[in-house]
Amino acid sequence: MTQRVNGGVRHRLAMTTGFADRPRTIQIHMSRLRSLAVVAVAAAALAGCATGKRPSFAPERAQVQDPAVAAVLERLDAGTGSGDGTQFTAEFTILTKLTSQATPTSADIASGTTASIAPGANITAATVARSNATSLSITVGNVRFLDADGNRQTCNLVSASCEPDLLDVKLSSVLVGHDFYAASPAARLRQDSATMVSAGVASTRDIAGQTATCVQVSFAAGSKVYCALDNGLLAYQDTPDVQVDLVSLTAGAVPELFTTSTVAG
Repeated sequence: MTQRVNGGVRHRLAMTTGFADRPRTIQIHMSRLRSLAVVAVAAAALAGCATGKRPSFAPERAQVQDPAVAAVLERLDAGTGSGDGTQFTAEFTILTKLTSQATPTSADIASGTTASIAPGANITAATVARSNATSLSITVGNVRFLDADGNRQTCNLVSASCEPDLLDVKLSSVLVGHDFYAASPAARLRQDSATMVSAGVASTRDIAGQTATCVQVSFAAGSKVYCALDNGLLAYQDTPDVQVDLVSLTAGAVPELFTTSTVAG
């Protein structure tokens, strides 16, 4: 559009076009500013994640509401008091109910008990000993697990040969792992508490001269019993596959339990 003034032509379109486009230009600038602000906030958040406290993905123990179960788990979860380095030697028998494979047993422990063992079951002698806060020996039959100052090995006491790490596969015929005395029954009891059909039945028992805290958990078919001492050791476990009995608990640990060539039994 043009306007004639004093014989001249004023280009109003050229004069007004810049003003007409100015609102749109401002919108574009504002949009870009908002985008930059979002990017800046996101970058700051990522920087915080990178430099701040990172989340922990360590598995947490499931909380158990049943008081009878919780009382036993509290003890088993405590382990064996490794923090204070208390020396002890605990002797167990492990009755494996679901195998017919012969397993080495200690004659003095098996004596007088074999008549009550069901056909196909075996009794295996086991010993757990701690000499200090960082040295633990676990012997099951002729297999010995040694954990000394972070150096872990699994040894055959007959052949006096050892392999690195704690290899539970060596106890496949006994149906337990090296942690049968605390961590393993704790995990099993925690799992059982999620499927039991009624409240756990609490009790105390005198086992190997110690007072043990016990719980019986029931299911649609059968029940299981777990007992633990105040120091965190398993005192008794009766489940369909195994029965574990604490036979004795004494202070101190003899050096022979930390060798790699002593034949059990």
